[in-house]
Amino acid sequence: MLRHGLLIGLYICDINNLRNTAPFSSLSKRKAESVFSRALLFKSLAAVFELKTLPDIIFDENGKPCFKEACGIHFSLSHSGDFVAAAVSDVPCGVDIEKKKPRPERFIKKIMENESLDTGFYELWCLKEAYFKLMGTGELLRPSGIFLKDEKICGPDGSSAGKVFSTVPGYALAVFSYSSKLPDEPVIISSEELFDSALCVLDMRH
Repeated sequence: MLRHGLLIGLYICDINNLRNTAPFSSLSKRKAESVFSRALLFKSLAAVFELKTLPDIIFDENGKPCFKEACGIHFSLSHSGDFVAAAVSDVPCGVDIEKKKPRPERFIKKIMENESLDTGFYELWCLKEAYFKLMGTGELLRPSGIFLKDEKICGPDGSSAGKVFSTVPGYALAVFSYSSKLPDEPVIISSEELFDSALCVLDMRH
């Protein structure tokens, strides 16, 4: 079980097979991604905090998802391509996953300009998105202020830390948190493991 502020749980799942499996195959792409993201959140909460049910989710004034009842648990979700990602912690956190594909050169330059961090385009994109999700506000096309100190990626305030993962070929994954220890690698959940949780989430939405 997670101890206060010492770790952040990071989970990913390839949902491609689930998309084509009943009863999920009848869902729109957007609804299916929402169901699978929340199912992965459910699995993450069970693994890290031993929760038996998925708490009600609402959105704050900045549009950041959070639990309706204050329970001291923070989370962040992301999806791109065939993957969903979830981060859970007892401190604020943000996660982003992006499938690597060709992007307009103008967009790439806009993302990377005025950034001090020397990293790849998609890695920087994920770090910025993860940091903005952590803070609950921010614009991707504006400088983030993320910097490197003692070989650690830090947020502008100096008290948050980020990390990039290349676990999945063709994807970039990043997490940002106030946790004192970031994971070495994300936990990979199989589509078979996610199936029952996805059914539960789908039933909750009906």
